[in-house]
Amino acid sequence: ADAGYVDVKEKVSDLKTLSKEYADRWKHWLTSLLEREPRWEELSDVTQKVRYLYRRFLIRCMALGYSPKSYMTPNEIKEDLRQWNERQGRQADELIPLYNLAKYGKDAENLIDPSTLDELANMVDKNLGK
Repeated sequence: ADAGYVDVKEKVSDLKTLSKEYADRWKHWLTSLLEREPRWEELSDVTQKVRYLYRRFLIRCMALGYSPKSYMTPNEIKEDLRQWNERQGRQADELIPLYNLAKYGKDAENLIDPSTLDELANMVDKNLGK
């Protein structure tokens, strides 16, 4: 009869724990994207290789904290990257013109040197920590 009010304590996740869980899920998602990508050796033409490198480069930048806006063109992303991180901006200067040529140009197979793509692939993979 003399029970009164009993305060039940519940564990509430603090912001730090929640942030860590979110960051872990984000990293897992990025890793799974990279795992689903075809292997470099499986790509048959220059256009596929350039698009592959562009995707991997953007995913790498996102893993480092860059947030691209969905409305930005590749050229706008290049300028935004340059302001965000000078090193990533220099890499974008090399990659994005090739991406534009492969996506919007004609005869990219003959205009893009495959050895240049191999060098870019090594650069991107080196920056991915492979």
